[in-house]
Amino acid sequence: MSAPARQACVSCHSQKRKCGRQLPRCDLCQKKGRACEYPPEALPDPPERRLPGDEFPALFFLDTWLFRNRGLAVPSARANPPGHSHFQALLAQESVLMLKGAAERYFAMVHPSFPVLSRLKINRYLDSPAGGTQADMALLLMAVRLLSLSVSPTSNQTPRDRESLPLYRRAKECYAALEMQGVITPVLLQAVLLLAYWEVGHAVYPAAFLSVGLCARLGQALGIHKQRREATIPMYADPTSAIETEEQRRIWWGVVTLDRYVTAGMTGRSFACGDLQPEDLLPMLERPWDLGEPSVAPSLAACGDASRPVSAFARTCQAAHLLSRVVHHVNEPPGDARVWYQDGMRLHYVVDAFSSGLASELAQPHLSMGGESPAYPALGLAYTAQVLLYDAHACANFDQPSGVGTQEQLAMQEISLSGLRAVCPAVSRFATTVRTASRSGDAMAMALSPLLMSCMYEAGKYCFWYYRETLRPELLAEVQEIMHTLRMLAETWPLAGQYVSILEGDEFCPDRNDERI
Repeated sequence: MSAPARQACVSCHSQKRKCGRQLPRCDLCQKKGRACEYPPEALPDPPERRLPGDEFPALFFLDTWLFRNRGLAVPSARANPPGHSHFQALLAQESVLMLKGAAERYFAMVHPSFPVLSRLKINRYLDSPAGGTQADMALLLMAVRLLSLSVSPTSNQTPRDRESLPLYRRAKECYAALEMQGVITPVLLQAVLLLAYWEVGHAVYPAAFLSVGLCARLGQALGIHKQRREATIPMYADPTSAIETEEQRRIWWGVVTLDRYVTAGMTGRSFACGDLQPEDLLPMLERPWDLGEPSVAPSLAACGDASRPVSAFARTCQAAHLLSRVVHHVNEPPGDARVWYQDGMRLHYVVDAFSSGLASELAQPHLSMGGESPAYPALGLAYTAQVLLYDAHACANFDQPSGVGTQEQLAMQEISLSGLRAVCPAVSRFATTVRTASRSGDAMAMALSPLLMSCMYEAGKYCFWYYRETLRPELLAEVQEIMHTLRMLAETWPLAGQYVSILEGDEFCPDRNDERI
């Protein structure tokens, strides 16, 4: 029997009632059918953690080959609730009905843009009588509910923040408790990935950057970073179903995508995980996966075939791969400047063709052969890649001295200058499309991702700089569209508000009194 709380729960204390101090829920609150919450100082100290004989074997990390050669096995992936007070609070206070409502909002508003979680798995779990018995799944449900709060409609931001921020802190504490117990499972990785997605969208730094790196390490430890299983030694047995295999593929693509996104704006930083290979498979179509039906999944190399149906998330993964190539090019120029410029020109043609084709597809919905949601994140990542590439080559003063003035350098600089003049208006039109879709009232169109915001910031930055040099009024009109959209997105994702604050700084704004901005 667990030790009682040190003092009365919040409900009994506020009503001046005698509290039995039972954990996780006192008898009076249980009888009245109301929520029961204890202040942190009222909770008893957790028992000292003893290292069991069957704890996670360190040999797996010290020498994986020897671990397998000895015929050893990792303990069962099933993680039981560790007695942590926040897990108890989740299981006691969050009714299944509330969690089902949160899951419905999540799958309607977040899942279309970042589908890394099996709808069938979550629904089956919530419908099972044994729901709430696995701590890693409890943490995943915390992350699902946290994201559902972000996209819940509200006319006042404060109440939503008052509920989401404590839930976020509890989720982080619960992860720490599981880490201390040596729990590491694919479900745990999913939970951390969704928490990282929330942190990115809310501009919670450095936590977002560090959480994405943690996701990369968890995936590498589990062995899901290699699609060819013979290329690695997985921690647990191979997936037993096509849907489970697809889910693990999507998890890792989600890690790679977030890793590229949080690293793109940091000059000279390395990625937390490597690139996927051309023969690696992209996610399958969304509808068959949600229904648990098998479907053809194209490889990264074959994804350019326009005649084959490709999901919106597959386009996002492809765009993340192109962004990765651009960041590698910008951060690690080779010793041969001529080769570097030639590589830059090749990247320009590839990314420009990809973004142009995707923009045309979004402008004509009947051409889209993929999933049900628009490929806004994919186009946002592609535009980000273009701006970063052109920025690296637009000014010869920042190029390698050995390459300045060569035919390749001049050609790449000309491509970059004309590219910036073309991509900034394209991003402005994209911002208008996003804002119009969001205000259409269609839930699918409102499922907007934080991944499409970086391109708006980068394009807005260059529009401001061009305006300061040329005083061309159309540039301010383009910035106006971008700023309006970022302010609208800030109602859901505070990251957009951070971008607005930066663009309103003295480095960019030509005139704070200009009503057109």
